Amino acid sequence: MYTLGAETDLPVIEAKGLRYHGSSWLLSYLVHKGIIKARAIDKVEALKAGALVMSLENFVPASESTYAIKVAIDGALKARENGEDKVMVAEISGAGFLDLEAWGRKLEL
Repeated sequence: MYTLGAETDLPVIEAKGLRYHGSSWLLSYLVHKGIIKARAIDKVEALKAGALVMSLENFVPASESTYAIKVAIDGALKARENGEDKVMVAEISGAGFLDLEAWGRKLEL
């Protein structure tokens, strides 16, 4: 299994229920086999992508889903730059209404 590492120190106040540092066995296997690539996304950039979804779709995505949204947006922009016709898919795991206070602090809303 791939993890963030034993030395990873997440701020307690921000961790909420997402304190688990490992990824699923299936994701770890797919990364190990080179079928998918793991990417590190900055928290604020991910939340900005989520804010874009909020403004366009009138839906508040769960904050953990904003990382996938950011990657999908980046992929779509890259495809457009390269003149490619691609479809981007991002899994949104739920609504982020309980995360609104953290969003406001990170994005200075």
